[in-house]
Parts: sequence; structure tokens; C-alpha cells
Amino acid sequence: MFIAIAAGIGIATSIAGMYETTLAERAAMEQINLQAKQRELQLTQKKKSIYDNTLKVLHRQTAQATTRGVGMGSGSFNAIQRDTLNTGVNNIENADTELSFNEYNASAEKENARNTMYAKLFGEASSAATSFAMLENGALGKFI
Repeated sequence: MFIAIAAGIGIATSIAGMYETTLAERAAMEQINLQAKQRELQLTQKKKSIYDNTLKVLHRQTAQATTRGVGMGSGSFNAIQRDTLNTGVNNIENADTELSFNEYNASAEKENARNTMYAKLFGEASSAATSFAMLENGALGKFI
């Protein structure tokens, strides 16, 4: 009789563990999504800051050229402005690359969370099957 009770408790514990594992996996997914969104927001703000700084530099260069009497059609002035724009574009592209890595990392973390959940569920199912086998062989075996 004790074996039957222990096996029944083992089965119930395994089922409860399976439920808790799925809840933990959902919570992990929500946390990963939240972190990814926060990082995306940071990178969007970074891109906006790069854009704003690039515009400030371009405006400052224009003001300096004007006060020095350099024409807007000057080749050297245009080269300086192109260089500033290229630097800004490169910095924005770097932020875009960071964003791509962020998305990839979030995807990999989600896959790892799913795999961990499946492994835990498999372990819980195996434990439940072992408890059920104990129940069948030990306690119910006398009645079958």
C-alpha cells in the first residue's frame, strides 16, 4: 500500500513539475521579448542621436564656411560635408548591425529556453512513467 501511495505522489509531483516547467518557459520567453524590445529602443535612440549629431556637425560646418567666406559650391567644403555624412551613415549602419545581432540573440535565447523546457518535460514524463511502472508492478500487480 505504501508503494502505491508513493508512486501516486510521484506521478502527481511529475505532472505538477511539467506544469511549472511550461509556466517557467513562458516567463522566460516574456523576459527575452522584453529585453529585446528594450535593446531595440536603446538602439533606435542611438540611431536618432547619431542622426542629430551628424546634422549638428553639418550645420556647424556650414556656419564656419559662411563666416570664412567659403562658397557652398567649394570642392573642399563639399568633400568635408560628404565625409561627415559618410561617417554618420557608417555609424547608423553599425547601429543597424547591432539591432540585427540583438534580434539573432533573442531568437537563440528563445530556442534555448524551448529546448530546456522540452528537456525538463521529458525528464518529468520519464519520472512519471517510472512512478506509474512502480505503481503497476508493486501495488496493482497483486490485483491484476
